[in-house]
Parts: sequence; structure tokens; C-alpha cells
Amino acid sequence: MTTQLNKVFLGDTPSDQRKFLTAAFRFLKDKYPTVVLPAVGQFTLAKCAIEAGYERENIFTSDISLYSSLLGYIYSGKRIDDLNPVLAEEYRGRYEACQSETEKAAYLIWLMKTKQLKTGIVYERLVYDDLIERREIHIARIASKLEAFRSYYRGINYEVADLRKIVVRNDTPTLVAINPPVFRNGYAKMFDFDNAIKWDSGVAEFDFQKEYKALYEQTKALPSPYIWYRWRSVEGFDPREVIFAKEYDIDKRDYWLCTKPEILKDFKYNRTVDFMTSTGLKPYPAPVFTDGGKLTEHSKISFVSVSEDVALYYRDLFAHKLGNTHAEQYFLMLIDGQVFATVGFMTTALFRLESDRVFENYGFNAPVKNLPRANRLLMMAITCKEFGDVIRRHASKVNRIYKLNGLRTTCLSKYRKVKLNNGILDVESCERIREGKPNGGMYKIVYDTAFHDLTFVQVVSKFLMEEKALRV
Repeated sequence: MTTQLNKVFLGDTPSDQRKFLTAAFRFLKDKYPTVVLPAVGQFTLAKCAIEAGYERENIFTSDISLYSSLLGYIYSGKRIDDLNPVLAEEYRGRYEACQSETEKAAYLIWLMKTKQLKTGIVYERLVYDDLIERREIHIARIASKLEAFRSYYRGINYEVADLRKIVVRNDTPTLVAINPPVFRNGYAKMFDFDNAIKWDSGVAEFDFQKEYKALYEQTKALPSPYIWYRWRSVEGFDPREVIFAKEYDIDKRDYWLCTKPEILKDFKYNRTVDFMTSTGLKPYPAPVFTDGGKLTEHSKISFVSVSEDVALYYRDLFAHKLGNTHAEQYFLMLIDGQVFATVGFMTTALFRLESDRVFENYGFNAPVKNLPRANRLLMMAITCKEFGDVIRRHASKVNRIYKLNGLRTTCLSKYRKVKLNNGILDVESCERIREGKPNGGMYKIVYDTAFHDLTFVQVVSKFLMEEKALRV
């Protein structure tokens, strides 16, 4: 199971964190020969413990999803029937015909995946059709993998259990490591099987935002050391307890904390907090369109495809550090060979035939004093038909059957309308964000517009006419 579409459990611990935790477990295992791993997911931390030298019978795991429980029951030698999954009538016969525990688990995992896929999406429909048409081949393949995994994990302990209760056990000498669910109702969304399978652990999902801090503080008072995963921010936590930190993105930071960091004081491992810098960003070999730049009726607009590091160089230059503005295709807009703007687009929905629009994820222009409405020129350029040809030219390696007819984007505004976009973008919806939420009180405006029947030459002409009319 190598791609997201082939996975049932969406989420994994990055390799650099696995290496760190394996080394930490190895350092601690003699002092703490028992390790407890609540919210074990797909058993990544269990593998880290095994690789670190923990005896399998001293590894105690738990979770509340049917997927993790199927794996846990296979690995710990329990009967799948004891989980009591309730199948719809049309699937019960095939399940009852299974000859082994691994085949039962494999069939349920196969069924889970078919119910996760969105058949209205062309690409996912192709995967779904293959799963259905070659059902027995896929089930046999999954069963074979489960047999191999069972050989590796055999002997570990597993139970369906609430992590809230597991982590407050006062067992010593015991090491506890927890990678809790981050997203609210993530399990409910990931494991919604459209009534094909019904299974209830009887445990309410963990609410990371509301419950994490209190439970972490509770474990600090216990004699056993607890290693906790933490997402995005460690504000309000003792910085001495941060034992691993890495910034993968401006909006994605991962941390691991330890309630008793003194146990790692002699741990010889590079635990330097690793944050991204702008040193990897680089400029395009062209001057920037500055205050001295002139836009005339003879000015030429062009777009060049660039890599992410080049596009983000100009994003930081024009707009300073912002949140997540990653995209799938990046372009610089040039005016007379000078860098005027940087834009990023998402194209997945277009190429999967889910939409006939390209989505503008961000667009920033150079601040030019003598062109205060410069962003309007940018929006006029990327909503004209000639820009559609730019996207098509740089998408030659993807499918050729998509239809590109326009652009979608969103923006946040203090007001219901953004005057600069009038006459360019059509408003699809406008919703005020509730107070108390990020950007509360502002309006989220969704735009969806067909490409205007203009060329870049005509865009320049039209923009200059508008500017002239404003000065009259």
C-alpha cells in the first residue's frame, strides 16, 4: 500500500521522527523495559520499539479504530470474530467463507477501502473498479502482507482501549509514547464505511485541541516518563520538555515532548530544533518591476514556469512571510522582461476531471507606487483566455482530455466585496467567518469565473484605459 489512494489509514510518522524515536527507545529500554503505545495507528511506533530492541511481549499497544484493531488482533493472536464487526447482508457471506484470521482481516480491509473511495472522482473510480473486478487477487495480496506483518509483530500486546485511561496508568518502570489523533473526528471521517461495516469501540474520539494540554499536564505528575507528539505549536509548554522539533512547512511543525526530559540528558543524538529558513529560496535571473518601471500600450506580458523555491522567493519579497501558500504549478508574471508578480495554482481537480477550473492558490504583485491597482492587472491577466493556453502548455505530461474554461479562487476581506475584482471575477459565495475562529469577523469570498475573451495585449490596453479614466 504505497499511495494515499491505496491506504486505509491515512497518516504516518515521518522517517526522521521514526529514526529519532528508535534511537530514544534504544537509549531508554534498559531502564524502562516495558513500553506502552496508546493510539498506535498502523503500528509505526511499535516497529520503532522492536527495532530499538524491546522484547515484543513487553510492548503494549491500543487504539479504537477497527482498522488498527484488525492489525492488533492479528499481531497479538486474537480472533477477529471477537471484535464482532457487523457486516451488511451482501458482504456477510464472503466474510463467513474466509478460511483464516488473516483472510478475514484482509477481506474487511479490502471492503473498507472500497467504501472510502469517492467513485464520482474519475481517478478514484478507476482504483475502485480495479478493486471490485480483481477482488480475490487484492484480498489475497492483503492477506499475504498481513501474514508477513504477523511474523514480524507476533507477540506484542493489543487491546481496544481509550488512550485517556491508558496514559494515566501508574506503572513503573514503564515508558509511554503517544502519537494522538490531531484532527477532530478524524477517525469518524476516515472510517466511515457507508453502513457496509458497523463497529463501535465504545470510546469517544480524542479532541486534540480541547484535551491535549490537560492530559499532558496530568501525565507530568506520574512517575513514568511520557513522550508525546505535539502538532503545530508548543506555546504554553516548558521549552526544556521539547526533545524534537522540525518545521516541514510554514504551517506544519512537528514536535515531540517528554514529561521528564532529564532522562535523556545523556542521549547522544542530534536533537537540534530544525526550522526552515529562506536560504533555499532563489531569485529568477531578471530584474524586479519597481517604482521606476513603466507600463505602456507597447508593454508585453508573459508568464514563465518556475520552481517552488523561485516562486516563494518573490512571495516573501512582495508579501513577507505568510501561512501555507504551496501550490502545484508556479509562474512568474513578467512585464517587459521584469518580474511583476508571482502566482501559484492547484491543478489536481482539473486534471482529475473534477472541475474545468484551475484554482489560484495565491498571487502577489510587486508593490509599485505609480500603479496602486497593480493587483487588478494581475487578475485581468490570469483570467483571460491566453492565460489558459499558458496552463495547457505546461501540462503536456498529464492527461489531454481535461477541459480548462476558467479560474476559481478565494480571498479574505473586511468587506463583502473587493472593488479591485469588480468586472473581473464573478462571486460564487460570500460568507462571514464566525468570531472566535481564525480570521473571525472577516468575509470569505469564493470566486468562480470563465476566462475572458482577451489576449495579454488587450489586457494591457484595457487596464491602461481604466487607469486613464480614473485620473480624469
